[in-house]
Amino acid sequence: MKRYRERLKTDPVKREEYLEKERDRWKHQRKTSKENLIRELSDREKRRKIKMRREEQRRFRSRRRQRQKSADGDTLAPISDPSVSSTLSQITPTPIVQPASSARARGRSRVRKSQVQSIQKNRFFRNTTTGNKAAIRKVQEALPEIA
Repeated sequence: MKRYRERLKTDPVKREEYLEKERDRWKHQRKTSKENLIRELSDREKRRKIKMRREEQRRFRSRRRQRQKSADGDTLAPISDPSVSSTLSQITPTPIVQPASSARARGRSRVRKSQVQSIQKNRFFRNTTTGNKAAIRKVQEALPEIA
């Protein structure tokens, strides 16, 4: 496949045909709404697409770095001493623990468990009592702080 693409790039006529096909494919996908412009996406879809692109870019850069290191010869040579290699195989790597501040970095505040429970109760009572005056009165008598 790689050689085929290289031949396409060297031949200007075939390259132009290929680019024309790609343009037609893009136009067809636009017409069938399989591919949208960024400005046509909702905010949530934009965030999702940006996140995916960042992740793809991060993977691409790490692969490129790995290739560069292996090309430079910076990789470590395998250990030929059997006593050292046996001790290395017995060592278990420790898992990397992510810092707990990731929620803070995103701008989220911590909420106490009791606050979360009261918010959930409020939502539940609000949903169950919508339009039912008798149920609303019962809830107001039982929990006066909600009303």
